Amino acid sequence: MQAYATAAGSAARIHTIPATTSYSEQEVSCICESLFNEGLQTGRTEQLTHFLWTLPDHLKCLESALKAHALVLFSQQQWKQLYRLLETHKFSPHNHQVLQDLWLRAHYTEAEKTKERELGAVCKYRIRKKNPFPSTIWDGEETNYCFKSKSRNVLRDAYKKQAYPSVEEKKRLAAQTELTVTQVSNWFKNKRQRERAAGTLEKSSAKSESDDGSSGCDSKPNLSLETPFADMQAFGYTGAAAAYFPPPMTYDPSLFNLQNL
Repeated sequence: MQAYATAAGSAARIHTIPATTSYSEQEVSCICESLFNEGLQTGRTEQLTHFLWTLPDHLKCLESALKAHALVLFSQQQWKQLYRLLETHKFSPHNHQVLQDLWLRAHYTEAEKTKERELGAVCKYRIRKKNPFPSTIWDGEETNYCFKSKSRNVLRDAYKKQAYPSVEEKKRLAAQTELTVTQVSNWFKNKRQRERAAGTLEKSSAKSESDDGSSGCDSKPNLSLETPFADMQAFGYTGAAAAYFPPPMTYDPSLFNLQNL
């Protein structure tokens, strides 16, 4: 804990750090994670940029430093360098989501600047198809409507047997697919609506669509290029540092008094 307190004090004095200052790998990871999350919240990466610049080469190769570097490249709109960094370094699964969002937002922003107009849903779809996630930030399993293929297959098989599952069946499916009961309810509701529109669901089997508080929305919020990249909190990033730490690293982010940077 003392090491983290030392790192916290160091983070508060980043603007005075000489290039020769040495840190342990643990301290560097702590500072990078804290400044990374601050950058997501505020959209400002100046302190993070300066801190990375002071690091010796062997510490710049730490995963937390590479992830922080990706955010800096994004904020500087250095697209080619960002893509190269993400494509050539293998990242841990717990970092995949945030880096996938950076990858997509970078491609969307780059395309918008080239076309000089906002992108529609079709354009974004084409960009995603043309620029799939590299294996370094993706487990290779397709995700559709935020559900992985294996989860969707389980739901499809269950639907063939019963289009109106009971509450207990929904709970069982939720546990099996690692989804929430509401997500399962919404999936069945939407599936029934699509089949009814196509005329494939018998009218005699129609029931009330008031499923367990379902909202009728399964998907994540759309990436928005109209707002600063710091608004990535909209995708589930609350700025809590623990969300992006390697499992062995645990510390209290409140130790870092970054407001005084």
